[in-house]
Amino acid sequence: MKNNLRNVKMSWLVITAIVSYAIIAISTDMFANKMLDICGLTLAGGILMIPFSFTIRDLIHKLIGFDNVKKVVWITAIVNLLIAALLIVLDLIPSAVPGQQEAWHAVMGASWRVIIASFIAQLVSDLGNTYVYQWVWNKLGKKHIWLRTVISNIPATFLDSALFSYIAFWGVLEPSIIWASVVSAFIVKYALSLIATPLTYLSEEKKEGE
Repeated sequence: MKNNLRNVKMSWLVITAIVSYAIIAISTDMFANKMLDICGLTLAGGILMIPFSFTIRDLIHKLIGFDNVKKVVWITAIVNLLIAALLIVLDLIPSAVPGQQEAWHAVMGASWRVIIASFIAQLVSDLGNTYVYQWVWNKLGKKHIWLRTVISNIPATFLDSALFSYIAFWGVLEPSIIWASVVSAFIVKYALSLIATPLTYLSEEKKEGE
């Protein structure tokens, strides 16, 4: 199978995986506006979904190949940025309904810094995940499918945690607090990604490098 979207068989699984990845990626940026207090840890709201986006991206990689999954990542990132910009524009336009403007801003309002942090973290971590996954695939071939996800999600979850935390909170929080947030987020995200690993077995193996 050639690495060209025109030659990819668009099965229900392929379509479902791509749509799910895009929805999770976009939703994650929206959820990042809310900071959660989980067992004393301060974590961005998107932390509950990001690990699943990595594993679903791995499944897409397995289904349509290295070159095609990179296109999916870039297109999703662009759409994500456009939606984030639209949310900010909508936040700036006064509401015609009394009280709605304040409610909208409280729920959907976000600073450019948080949006940029989330966008950069997600794009870099997803691309990093893609390259590491392909490297492991080239090394192992068809053996140990689960190991590709387990290994590729390590740098991906760390990059996502570190980039978001430092870009969003540098100069706002103490460096020690930011680093503690990075470590906590990495542990939670990676643990969740391990739970999601069986998703990569939803399809049969293709030829190496497809």
